[in-house]
Amino acid sequence: MKVIYVTGLGRSGTTLLDVLLNAHSGMAGVGEVHKLRGFARLQRCKNPQSIDRIGNSCACGAEDIWQCPFWTRVNAELEERYGRRLDDLDLEARNRATFRRDNYELFAAVAAVKGVDYVVDSSKRVSRLRRLLKHPDLEVIPVHVMRNPKGRANSVRRRKGQIFRPTFQYSYRSLRLFALLFKRLHIVVRYENLASAPEEEMRRIMKQIGLEFEPAQVNDWASQDNHNLAGNGVRAAKSSEIALRETWREDLSLAQRAGIDLLSIPGRTLNWLKELRWRWAGHEAASS
Repeated sequence: MKVIYVTGLGRSGTTLLDVLLNAHSGMAGVGEVHKLRGFARLQRCKNPQSIDRIGNSCACGAEDIWQCPFWTRVNAELEERYGRRLDDLDLEARNRATFRRDNYELFAAVAAVKGVDYVVDSSKRVSRLRRLLKHPDLEVIPVHVMRNPKGRANSVRRRKGQIFRPTFQYSYRSLRLFALLFKRLHIVVRYENLASAPEEEMRRIMKQIGLEFEPAQVNDWASQDNHNLAGNGVRAAKSSEIALRETWREDLSLAQRAGIDLLSIPGRTLNWLKELRWRWAGHEAASS
């Protein structure tokens, strides 16, 4: 069982990469898997108003996953194979055996329903990636998506009014991923490269994964069968146009830019060192 795990920070292009990977005929992108339990338990909850409903709908347009043809098929596959339902799974269980069993069963059911060998989990969480990498029955390929810290900070600012907190998050997350991945084979993706030259970047990514690039991944990804959980509006896009967004160049003052640059030095340095080692390494060559 092969799992592509997309990590990084929100507002950095992780959802875009998820849907581009999902457009490949040999992959199934299912979004932020760690949130599945909340999605699955919403309808059966006695008081659904007590649950955060943000992002509750499936990317296909279904109001919730129990009305989605794909997720209901995954649920049926789970029941047939393992006698369990989606809302029985504890994908973030503290118990190691439960964590391994429930995640394997979900990935296996998704792969069976889609008829693929690769499942894409874009949960982003470092702690989840660390645990999945230790799973004896999963071959996990980490993909670290990065974005210019000024671009991410401006995106968060427009939603939450924060400027420098996202920059501290950037350096802290960079430190954690450096510690986990510097000595481990993984794929590095920069949002700016993916958005400005999507075909070139996706060809490189697919080569490192070990699959052939398919034109639909950049030319027709929005019309593909997509059932991602959570993520931003890209998961339900109607157009396959990809555009580089760098509004920070107009939105941020010189002082704000300078402050972000200064605070992000630790994270940028660690990311540069890690990227220098792994970005251009072929999957087979790097592991030999």
